[in-house]
Formats: sequence, C-alpha cells, structure tokens
Amino acid sequence: MRTRGIDWPIAYDLIWTLLTASRPLGRRSLEQRTGITEMTVRTHLNKLRAAGYVKMAKAGTALTAQGQEAFATLKERVPWLGPLTLRDLALDRYGVAAILRNFPQELKESWRYRDAAIREGASGALLLVRTEGGWAFSDEPLSLAEQYPQDAALLERALPFSGAEDALAVVFGPEPSASRRGLWRIVVELLPPPNVSHHTQQTGG
Repeated sequence: MRTRGIDWPIAYDLIWTLLTASRPLGRRSLEQRTGITEMTVRTHLNKLRAAGYVKMAKAGTALTAQGQEAFATLKERVPWLGPLTLRDLALDRYGVAAILRNFPQELKESWRYRDAAIREGASGALLLVRTEGGWAFSDEPLSLAEQYPQDAALLERALPFSGAEDALAVVFGPEPSASRRGLWRIVVELLPPPNVSHHTQQTGG
C-alpha cells in the first residue's frame, strides 16, 4: 500500500468529508467544504487513490470499499465537526471544534495534543470532556460552567453531544485553515492511520 508522502491531517480532512457526504464530491466541493486549496486537494486525492482508498469518476470522488473499511472508525469516533466561536476561552480569531468519542484516557495528556496542533500552525487548543456536571477540561476536574458559564452554556446549545462518552477538541488559529489543520493533527495523534506507525505518520511515510 503506497502511503508515503501522504500528509495525514489533510488526508483525514478529505476522507472524513467523503465519509460524511451523501454522494461523491468533486474537487471544488471538497475545497469549499474543507478550505484546502484545489491543488492540494488534487494532489492528495491522487495519493489516496494510489493507496486504494478513493476512486474518481465524472460524478466525483468517493471512498472505495477498502477506504470505507479502513476509515469506518474515523466516522464513528469523530461524529461532528464545525466552526465554533467562544467568548472567554477563545485563543485566536478562528475556532473549529470536533466531538471526539471514546477517548477518555488519551485526552488526559492535553499538553501533548495542544503541542501537536500548534506545530501545524494553530494558536492553541482546548480539550474538554463530558462529565455528570457538564463540560470540564480534560486534565482537571473543575466544571467549565463554574469558571466560564457563558461558554459552557454556548456549548450546551451548539453541540449535538450524545452523552458522557463525548469529548470535545477546540482548536484556534489566525486563519480557518490553520485551526482546521491543527484539529485534524489532534485526531491523527488520537487515531493513527491504518497500518501506519506513529513515527511514519509524523514524517509523512
């Protein structure tokens, strides 16, 4: 399987967008939905096709059966992603968030994932977990509602969470592309690509 040269944060963004679409998508649609440039979309679709994950036709690009099987967990573990504007907790102009499912232990090392997002150009990241008392920071037990009640209320209104197994990553950047890329780096760190070691995913192998 030819995975060398794949930039996995970009690849995950494209794959997740295809997984959650109701039909094949053209390059222009993928560019609009992800914010990735058309040239980069084209380059990575070619790499994903070479790896056997996607197929291209006049109707657009879709995942192959192999791609569906390889990344089915990605759709399950990241059921929602979208822009998010916070008030007191905002770390930069643009924020993007993803609901993360069933990562309770991993998210306690919040510094690791914040650093990974920043290396991709993001300004900062927040990792939150769902508790009986509402949202809380993943590495400390204090309720978000006690410290930042307006942002806690916003999360309650804005997010389609399903229960206590949900967590949330919110990544901020000076541009939407920086925050989104940082977010997908966190997902790659939490959920490594199939048949790719931690070392090779960091070095593009």
